[in-house]
Parts: sequence; C-alpha cells; structure tokens
Amino acid sequence: MDLHPATIRALITSGILADDPDDEWTKILTTMITSGHRDGIIAYTYAMEEHAPDLRCDPDTFAEEFKRLYREEWETAAEFAKHVAEGETEMGDEGEQQGRAWFLKHYGRYINWQQFAESATISDTYSLIRLDPENSRTIHAFEMEA
Repeated sequence: MDLHPATIRALITSGILADDPDDEWTKILTTMITSGHRDGIIAYTYAMEEHAPDLRCDPDTFAEEFKRLYREEWETAAEFAKHVAEGETEMGDEGEQQGRAWFLKHYGRYINWQQFAESATISDTYSLIRLDPENSRTIHAFEMEA
C-alpha cells in the first residue's frame, strides 16, 4: 500500500507500528528505527512533502530512497554547507580540485557558511529540516532531486 509522507510520520510518532507486525510498512519502519534513524525518517517525510507534496510511496522504495538521499544530522545548516563546499574539492579535474582545496584552506574562514546554506546553491539541491527550531539548531540534510 502506498502512503503519503504525513501518514508515514503519523505511523512512527503514534505508536501504531506495534499493532500489526506482519504489515510491510511496520517491518520496514521498525528496521529503520531500530537502526537509529527515527528522527531522520521523520525529517525525511517533511522533506518529501516540501519537495513533492502529492507523493505517495511504497515501503521498499521509501527505505531505498532514504538510504540514498539522507546526508545525516548536522549541528547547524552552516556546518552542512561547509561540508558540501569541502566535498566540491573532490569534483572536476585535478587542477580544479587543488584550486578549490587551496581556496578553502586559505579563505574558508571568511565565508559566511550560514548565508551559503540559505543560498540557492544549497536550497535548490538539498532539503535541510530542523525538527525542533525553538530548542535545537540540529538539522537533517537530504539531497533532493529536481
């Protein structure tokens, strides 16, 4: 059965999962949660709604896409933006990689990483979900396809 992300989130947060241990969604979500990804899964459902509001998915596809798209939990959006920029040093030809690495090494401390995290460069490629905006700066990052 295909479910909307909000329904998946409700299954996780309501405790309904324990009611039917033979259900495919229960099996997949229980496995994912016991692997330590409860908050990441909840964040993923928000990212899915933000990216494609009418999306519905089956349990196997949901689990596969989560593994492929999840970029873990970060202290701040700025920390994630810095990670993405540093990852850029692995792309392009060798000279380009060395140039980017040199630039970040010498000028990275002058970059406003929070502003970079809020720029189209990041926001058009990644969804950054903060589950508790009032009490935590922690964000969950997902690479979202256009």
